[in-house]
Amino acid sequence: LALTVVADGMEMTVLTMLRAPVMREFGIDKYGFATLGSVIFGGMLIGSLLGGVIGDMYGRRRAMLMSGTLFCIFGLCSAFAP
Repeated sequence: LALTVVADGMEMTVLTMLRAPVMREFGIDKYGFATLGSVIFGGMLIGSLLGGVIGDMYGRRRAMLMSGTLFCIFGLCSAFAP
């Protein structure tokens, strides 16, 4: 559980630290970057709500394993994205 929380917090920290280089690389203005942050937090909201329902249906351990697995899979996909 703790490593999942750390990984999630690290994602937000890295995004904040790399704000200027990301904006330059992708040609995003400050409003576009703010939209990106809003979408991320919206995804966290939806994931938290669904995670609660899935945890109630299948058990919290299984829900955390599924969540961690998906986090790793999509993290790898984003690492290899062009």
